This record gives sequence, structure tokens and C-alpha cells, in this order.
Amino acid sequence: MGAAVAAALVALGALAAGVLIGRYYVPDDRELRRAARHARSFARALNFVLARDRDAAVDELMRVVDDNVSDLEPYFALGALFRSRGEWERAIRVHQALELRPEADVPTRARALYELALDFRAAGMPRRAIRAMEQVLALDAGHDGAVRALCALYEQQGLYAEAARAWERVAQRGADVPRDRLGHLWAAAARAAAAAGDVGEARAALREAERYAPGTPPVASAAIAVAVACGDERAAAKRAREALVRAPHLAEVWVAQLEACERRVARTEAEPAADAQAAEQRAADVDRVVSERLARAIAEAIAEAGPQPDLLLARARVRADSDPAAAWADARAAVSARPDDLAARVAAARLALAAGGDDDVRGELAALVAPAGPLDALVGRPWRCATCARRAAAHAWRCDGCGHWGTLKRAPIAAEADAAVPRDRRAAPRGA
Repeated sequence: MGAAVAAALVALGALAAGVLIGRYYVPDDRELRRAARHARSFARALNFVLARDRDAAVDELMRVVDDNVSDLEPYFALGALFRSRGEWERAIRVHQALELRPEADVPTRARALYELALDFRAAGMPRRAIRAMEQVLALDAGHDGAVRALCALYEQQGLYAEAARAWERVAQRGADVPRDRLGHLWAAAARAAAAAGDVGEARAALREAERYAPGTPPVASAAIAVAVACGDERAAAKRAREALVRAPHLAEVWVAQLEACERRVARTEAEPAADAQAAEQRAADVDRVVSERLARAIAEAIAEAGPQPDLLLARARVRADSDPAAAWADARAAVSARPDDLAARVAAARLALAAGGDDDVRGELAALVAPAGPLDALVGRPWRCATCARRAAAHAWRCDGCGHWGTLKRAPIAAEADAAVPRDRRAAPRGA
């Protein structure tokens, strides 16, 4: 009897020892098995993404989420997939939920807000994207991707002063920010403030632009706009004449601004018209005075900068009505210096028509260079970005395609088609 009791006690002790050993000393491999399942799901999801089967990738990630709701990485991956599929509402909900999680630390919140800002930008809500990017920088002032995306959003919304200040903060942290970019931004801010009638803000922005890029064409354009906003047309005309000498390749731009200034000055100098006939004569006198002043200003620029083709073409256009023969001579000289410039050749052909010639030649040329003729489609968008090859009908300091500044040049004959707008998705530059 005693032996049986002893054996039973030994068995119970062994059982208890086994339970304790199994509970506290044998490792629990459930987490390992779960991690292995998740790794396989992530690998399959990656394979589906590479195969462009995003629906299957979403299904794989949903299995991971259902198995473990505390892991945040599958949610970030799901949000990015939703955004890539154009399901912006679902992506926004995912990233908003991640940002509002009670256990989310500051880096996680900053990451969720950055992804949320990308969702807003992709969904066409730039103002909400700007607010989200600003929240990212409030949490992480050194977030390079947020700074770059925020600056691009500022530029797209015409908030050039804010973009310039953001880039200045980047430069203060030791990053390499080109001074000409800051000059472009402050010059654009000055032009925008001048157009809005805010003279004080325009002058302040112009001072910043001159500090970063003194004497450059965008700063000269901003100075002209600020002078016009201040009501000083003569100072604006003086700036335009100086720009003709410094940047003759943009003569078309400067002559247009100079003409507007001189026309306003001539109108103030002309006597008021008493009747319709006097008003018509007054308008003709204003046109004559403006044409003479423009021709004189371009001649002075040619004397200082030399016979640049753009200056010669500009003077030819100005003198086309008053002196067709002299205009044709200027156009012929410009074409001889730049024989591959189709726009120059069309302008020269039109001036040749005005100067006279054989009737048959005139008829053929008239059909060729007519405003709606076959060559007009080629020269209707004569400006092309040197970075992305996007073409534009009018000169601008910022390319709407790639966002680069000061890259619009005269397009050659065989200009490429407009390039697609590059995506700015990475949180950091490649190779960082």
C-alpha cells in the first residue's frame, strides 16, 4: 500500500514538473510561426505588385492584417497600394487611422501624416496636402521628403514666398540649395505681390530676389513689375531697356514689357480727345510715338550688346509697318545668323511679303505663313523647357511640366513632344 502511494506521488510530481517545464522552459513558437506566415504573405504581395496584380497583393496584405492588427507595416503597405490604384478615400482612411492610434509614437505619426499628405496631393486636394506636410515638419523638422514636397505644393499654389522661406530653412540646416532657385522664387513672389497691389510685400520680395540673384532676367522682370505697381512707368521702362542689353536672348519678353510701359506713358502725355475723330488721331499718334521709342531703345541695345538675332527680329517687328524695307533687312540679318530658327524664318517671310516681291512668290508665301497656315502650328508654341522638353505658347519663368525655373528656351524646328510630369514620391533623394 505504501509503495503504491509513493508511486502515485512520484507520478504526480513528474506530471507537475513536466507541466512547469513545458510552461516556462520550452519556447513558445507561435510568434515564430506567425512571423513566418507574414513573411510569406509579404513575399507573395511583393510578387503580385511586381506582376501588376494589385488586387491579389491587397488580398495578401489583408490576411496579414486580420492575423495581427498591432503590426503597422501592413497598414502602410495597404495605404500605398490603395493610393497607387486611385482609391484615395481608402488610402486616406488608412493613414488617418494610423496617425490617430493611441500607441503611435512621434516617428510613426510623422510617417502617417506624410503618407496622408501624399494621398491628399494625389486626390487633387493641395491645400489639405499642404496642411498635412506642415504637420509633418512640426513633428520632424528635418524630414527632407516633406520639405521638398511642401515646396513643390507651395509653388503649384502660387505661394512663392512661403516656398522660398521653406527652402531657406533647408539651407540653414546645411543642405545645398541653389541660390538661383531662391532668386526665382523671390522674384515670382514679387511679381505676384505686385499683381495683387501689395507694393510693400512686392518691394520686400524684390530685395530678397536681388540678394540671391542680382542682375538676372527673372529679377529684372520682377523689378519691372514692382515699378509698374508703384506707378513709376518711366522707371519700369528704364529697367526693361537695361534688360534688353543684359539678356538679349529674351528680347521678345523685354520689348513686350517695354511697349506696355511706353504706351501708358504716351497716353498720359497725349492731350485728351474732344471727339471721335480726335480720339482716333490720338490713338494713331500714341502708336507712332511708342513705335519710335521702341525702335530707339532696341537700337541702343544693339549698339551695346551687338547685332544679336533676337534684337534684330524685335526691331524688325517694331518697324514692320513704318519701314518695311528696313524691317526686312533686320529679319534677313537675323535669319542669316540663325538659319535653323523656324520662328525667325516665318517672321522674315512675313516681312518679305510686306517689303514687296513677285506676285506668285507673294501668293505662295502668303499661304505658307498665314496666321492659320501650315507653319503656324509649328511656331504656335515656340518655347520649350530644356529639362523636360515641354512646350509652351508664351514665355514663363517656371515650367509647368517639371517645375524647374529659368529653363524655357526657344524651341528648334524638330522639338520633342511634351514630356510627362515626373512623379516626386520618394521621402528622400535617390542615394541618400
